[in-house]
Amino acid sequence: MKTKLDMPVGNSTLALDLSSMSKGQVWVNGISLGRYWSSFNAQRDGCEATCDYRGSHSQTKCLTMCGQPSQRWYHLPRQWLLPKHNLIVLFEEKGGNPDAITIAARMPQRVCSHISESHPFPLSVTSWTRRGSLTSEPPSAPLALECADGQRISSIISFASYGTPSGDCGGFMLGACHANTSYDVLSKACVGQQKCLVPIVNSIFGDDPCPGPLLQLLNVELEPQSGLVLILLIVVI
Repeated sequence: MKTKLDMPVGNSTLALDLSSMSKGQVWVNGISLGRYWSSFNAQRDGCEATCDYRGSHSQTKCLTMCGQPSQRWYHLPRQWLLPKHNLIVLFEEKGGNPDAITIAARMPQRVCSHISESHPFPLSVTSWTRRGSLTSEPPSAPLALECADGQRISSIISFASYGTPSGDCGGFMLGACHANTSYDVLSKACVGQQKCLVPIVNSIFGDDPCPGPLLQLLNVELEPQSGLVLILLIVVI
């Protein structure tokens, strides 16, 4: 199968989505983009909508991508492309739907979150419980990160600090105290998810990084993975 396409405008990173195909190889202007096996999917059962990474680990804990192939995106370097009439060739062994092949264009984006122990949980006052004659303290709000539909949190977490960080989005800096587990905690809870919640409690990060009366903050900066922008039609030969 083959087709020709013009280089998409702009300077965004490009990738072929071959999830509609089965098994084979793909070339771009005579250069091998690699083999694909989109029909070989992970097990369908075992994934959960929510997951708590705390506690002991096992190979079946917090599974993701159930029923999906191990890879669907194949990087298409712009350096391989001509302004016009680029030749895409696929050798498909089992059959698939070439009309559903798409190109994704990804522009770097930045998502930041800042929260502290003093942030109240977004609940109405009437939902707080009463203990005797005193109203209990409302729970602290968790750090919440969410990408748009069709996007997931990528592995590019450029900053994560539970302690006393300072600065604004794009310019966060470590403070006088910092939990060294911050990056690992955020990665385990959020990478690959469309959204995630991370409680602001010392036990999640291993210990209190700021002993004494200091107020703990959690600042995070990351990039989401983008969705599809261009349809690529394959012509069978």
